[in-house]
Amino acid sequence: MKKILLLIITVCFINSIKAQWNQQYSNVTNALTSVFFTTANLGFAVGSYGTFLKTSDGGNSWYGISTCVTSHFSSVFFTNNQTGYITASYGKIIKTTDGGNNWTIQNSGTTKELTNIYFVDNNTGYAVGYSTILKTVDGGQNWISMPQGSQFTLHNIKFIDANLGYAAGLNGTIIKTIDGGLNWTIQNSGTTNLILSLCFVNANTGYAVGFNGTILKTENGGNSWVTQSSGILGYLTSIHFTDANTGFAVGENGVILKTTNGGINWNIQNSELTSILKSVYFPVSNTGYIVGDNGKILKTINGGSIDIQESIFDNKLIIHSNSNLLTINISQLENRQNCTARIYNIQGKLLLEESIKNEQSEINIDSFAKGIYILKVSIGKEILVNKFAKE
Repeated sequence: MKKILLLIITVCFINSIKAQWNQQYSNVTNALTSVFFTTANLGFAVGSYGTFLKTSDGGNSWYGISTCVTSHFSSVFFTNNQTGYITASYGKIIKTTDGGNNWTIQNSGTTKELTNIYFVDNNTGYAVGYSTILKTVDGGQNWISMPQGSQFTLHNIKFIDANLGYAAGLNGTIIKTIDGGLNWTIQNSGTTNLILSLCFVNANTGYAVGFNGTILKTENGGNSWVTQSSGILGYLTSIHFTDANTGFAVGENGVILKTTNGGINWNIQNSELTSILKSVYFPVSNTGYIVGDNGKILKTINGGSIDIQESIFDNKLIIHSNSNLLTINISQLENRQNCTARIYNIQGKLLLEESIKNEQSEINIDSFAKGIYILKVSIGKEILVNKFAKE
């Protein structure tokens, strides 16, 4: 009895909770495909039907700027606050030199679909797509087709320095260059799944994500790739690391994954979305942005972690716990329809989600390890949060 009383005391605190990822108002409903920031506050996003968005206040406000191009935009990259590039349908590449206010169409020399663009410095950049690798050494005035590009259908390209780069795409293709794109060698990725995104934290260590929850890692410059467990079956569209150990991947069904140990473990974070998330970017270590379908933009300022702040007990949400059951009492709530309970671990991973249909409901937590957990109960637009301990 004494042990149970002590446990009840530990759980009778209500907490305010800051969401891991907060939605921002984009002013559009078109799909957003790529996001890029040059500083913590200055950022750009592109998407379908020629959508180009800009923010100068860390996403508090996003506004659209016409590019006079209505094609599907696939990727955006800025080399500084003023100069940026966008890849689009039918081989289009457009460039701005005034922060996105005005754009000019460049002569890419191709009408093939371009999927991604990356610049090594102010002048040297690459674009890839369907059977295409393009390179410029003069800021896009001229784009040259790389001879081996016609062999591959590519979706992403990254360079570590002026010479060392990787590209990836269809059928698990990963290729590598050590001479600035003149020659490319095929690497053994160990998968035939479509690869949509690459990220390298140094010359040797890199990651790739794609269909069927694929996450790959190399620690030897791509000589071998090892499959990591993502814990999901949907496809992943984008990956970004903020340091050698901390990374994020996003994808289908609103999924956000985070690792803090170089991919040994990937934990699901709560986006509260079901739409496809297509691009993730962190301009600084804890401040990140995600864009996706239906004009969705998400932002975190704490690396996607749950921020809990204890406050005075609120008797509207009463919970008790023992070793195998969590009892939730919502009899004090005026509206008890469409009530959903979600349980997270302290790192923010969603462990369980159940509908609550009665004034008092029991949730089986027998499989949970000992520790502190967070309970979030949603009733319409109202959200109540509590934490509990399993001993």
